[in-house]
Amino acid sequence: MLVAHFPAPNSYTGEDVIELQCHGSPVIVSQIIKTLGRIGIRSAEPGEFTRRAVINGKMDLAQAEGVNQLIHARSERASFAFFKQMEGGLSQLYENIRQSLITAIAVLETYIDFEEDADEESPLLERAINELETAQTRVEELLSSRRMGQLLREGLRVMLVGRPNVGKSSLFNAIAQQDKAIVTDIAGTTRDCLENIIEFQGIQVDFIDSAGIRESSDPIERIGIEKARRALDSVDAILFVADASTGWTDEDDAVLRSLPARNIHLIWNKADLQQANPIQIREFVTVSQTSCLTGEGIDAMLERTLTPCIANSSDDVSLAVTTVRQENLLNRIQTHLGHAVTQLKETQLPELAGEELREALIASQELLGQTDSEEIYDNIFNSFCLGK
Repeated sequence: MLVAHFPAPNSYTGEDVIELQCHGSPVIVSQIIKTLGRIGIRSAEPGEFTRRAVINGKMDLAQAEGVNQLIHARSERASFAFFKQMEGGLSQLYENIRQSLITAIAVLETYIDFEEDADEESPLLERAINELETAQTRVEELLSSRRMGQLLREGLRVMLVGRPNVGKSSLFNAIAQQDKAIVTDIAGTTRDCLENIIEFQGIQVDFIDSAGIRESSDPIERIGIEKARRALDSVDAILFVADASTGWTDEDDAVLRSLPARNIHLIWNKADLQQANPIQIREFVTVSQTSCLTGEGIDAMLERTLTPCIANSSDDVSLAVTTVRQENLLNRIQTHLGHAVTQLKETQLPELAGEELREALIASQELLGQTDSEEIYDNIFNSFCLGK
């Protein structure tokens, strides 16, 4: 066994730390843990090491969230973003907002004490408003990244839908580049939802193959169809697969009418068998032609259908807001900033504006963990794994 000593304040937690490095046998590890327990050493709580690092000033709360998200990163692009957050990229932006609020409060209080009753227009008031508008711009830029943050955190969910026997499972296998779904000429072969994950432009995409939607007397097939309908509620995009060899049918029309009217892409599959150019019956986000037999059009279809799902998201993933907690706090700050600017520009009530700014300052401090609230810490660190 190797024993390594990391003296304070240069350890991960900022405290004196002893690290035991032993052989990886579960039996040996278990015996060591039991021995340590007998001399009064307890197991760490989830996230306790990182929590101690925050308490001891080794990192702030936004960086700590980056640690947790890096552990659970779902793609290479997500790993890069969360590593940058762990390094303090977002923290610096949050600190800039906090400093703008502090400056604006100080300037506003000076104005209230010395110039509020002056007849002429005050340069102090103008400076406070400029500082607040700068902070507003910074918050807006951060909030504009939340879509990318959600994609990095959750990925995309895309579902293949259509009537039976149009080649959904064959297309699913072609996308997965392996035979995950059973393929036969018998309509209704797929009974359950199957999933496969690929990476597209650094974003994790979870493709779902579903049972062909139709009226069925088979109780097992009906269960599969109902599961497919329920799964539609949680997807970001729908690939409506139709058969190019038969063209659009009344059954296709019935399936389409049963779907939620959002982000539906038409895929004319079996393009190698089509007799004529298939017509587009409805308005879809995109239309593609694919052949699972030849592989024709599949890469182009993925590019065409997935790109719109991430097109409006921020390109700079290192500055993306990646947690709901941070997003909610930024929204709070933006609301208070808006009220403060209105009160200074329109109602001339600097005292009320000051109260709004103090509330915004509290939210900015929560972003960085500059708070004594144990409840906030508990909510964050309870989601960590043991050992971090």
